[in-house]
Amino acid sequence: MKCTSCNTGELIPSKIEDSFRGHTCNHCKGHWIHLDNYFNWQKQQKPAQAVVDDINVEVDTIDANDTKKAMLCPESSAIMTKFHIFSDIEHKLDWSEKGIWLDKGEWELLKEKGVADKLNQIFTDE
Repeated sequence: MKCTSCNTGELIPSKIEDSFRGHTCNHCKGHWIHLDNYFNWQKQQKPAQAVVDDINVEVDTIDANDTKKAMLCPESSAIMTKFHIFSDIEHKLDWSEKGIWLDKGEWELLKEKGVADKLNQIFTDE
């Protein structure tokens, strides 16, 4: 698949975590995560007590990029919806019905903030 973020690289099958499959751009290093792969990984995680609203962690050490332009889903070519999830950080996650696009460093940012296993709370109607 062609990367729809940088329009230069190819999305190569990769592992985001040990048992978490995704596709990583060989040019911009962003990640395309299919929702099925995310939910399979999420089921294997220990339940965390924190919820997204309770998390207030400062992050200085993560060097993460953020795509400012509209993104197209690599699978359906539909325009992805941007979600602003942190009040103290300007990053936005890109979501489509097929998956989630994470720019370089955003997975590490989600883990550092304690919400990597809570993305379904972010993307629900509530």
